[in-house]
Amino acid sequence: MNQLYHTIGISKQAVSQYARRQAVFDGRVSQLILEADDLREDHPGCGVEKMYDILNPDFIGRDRFIETMMDLGYRIKRKKNYKRTTIAGKKFYPNLIKGLRINAPNVL
Repeated sequence: MNQLYHTIGISKQAVSQYARRQAVFDGRVSQLILEADDLREDHPGCGVEKMYDILNPDFIGRDRFIETMMDLGYRIKRKKNYKRTTIAGKKFYPNLIKGLRINAPNVL
């Protein structure tokens, strides 16, 4: 392992400190997930950005919070819009040019 650390250019202390910080972060994220679940029970249509504003976590930024929650599946399912915007019917427009005699320019 020492040779690997030396090749990468980091120390054992850095790896240990990173592991410790990551463990604390994971614990706080798991607590945040429990709070997010409680919030979703009360407000099922609450989006992730609004959830960030309501929970207001002090240990994680907005973009990382949104990315983490999206990865965990907190995305809101989009409702399909069933409203019709066009009326598809058979419309017939007669050919007005057919049989027209053109005698001068700009008659058409």
